[in-house]
Amino acid sequence: MTVLDIDTRTALAPRSISGDRLRKLVAERTGDPTLGHEAHVVSQVLPFKVSSYVVDELIDWGRAPDDPIYRLTFPHRDMLEPEHFAIIERAVAQGDRGTVRQAVDTVRAALNPHPGDQLSMNVPQHDDIDGSGMQHKYAETLLVFPRQGQTCHSYCGYCFRWAQFVDTPDLKMAMSGPEAMTRYLDLHPGITDVLLTGGDPLVMRTELLASYLQPLLEPGREHVETIRIGTKAVSFWPYRLLAGRKPTTCCGCSSG
Repeated sequence: MTVLDIDTRTALAPRSISGDRLRKLVAERTGDPTLGHEAHVVSQVLPFKVSSYVVDELIDWGRAPDDPIYRLTFPHRDMLEPEHFAIIERAVAQGDRGTVRQAVDTVRAALNPHPGDQLSMNVPQHDDIDGSGMQHKYAETLLVFPRQGQTCHSYCGYCFRWAQFVDTPDLKMAMSGPEAMTRYLDLHPGITDVLLTGGDPLVMRTELLASYLQPLLEPGREHVETIRIGTKAVSFWPYRLLAGRKPTTCCGCSSG
């Protein structure tokens, strides 16, 4: 049995866009500069990323901002409380990076990205195993957060894991390799389900993804009955699953 059925020539992942590029994209595609401005303001707080497939194939720009895929993936004003939007808008208008960063930090601190103390309450604790990249909420299920899979092809507006995508390491759940996962599984034979999540593990190179999946198939871990990958690649970046398809650009940026 192999885990290398996914195309080993990983399709180029989309790059994020921000600032004036995001503002211009929304303004040009919708014909509404106000929507571009509001998307720019909100994206200072909530990270934004979108693939060219979503932009060019899934969104009906004639219906934006009411097109459902636009609403799903692009920032819009009501994603922030009115007072929070006003704070960021004023900071952006000043044009000073330090002022913007201070305002962003203030608003993000009020958003509570990890309710229920999940950074401590659900992290596996066992001897010297570093469980900081895992979550064990339910007896039969182990969530695994590969460090290289903590981004997505496109970000969803409703995502409660936005803290995975910002430059604040203390807010992130991530593990650097499968060793802690396999050790923990060997000590907990009651775990029957392993969920690789993120982010989106299918942003990873196939070889990296295999390094997490292959150990689950090895003798001695037969108690793992279900292996799941939390992904939206089928919808947001189907080239990841199509052999020989490598787009060269996304959202107007060079694929390099």
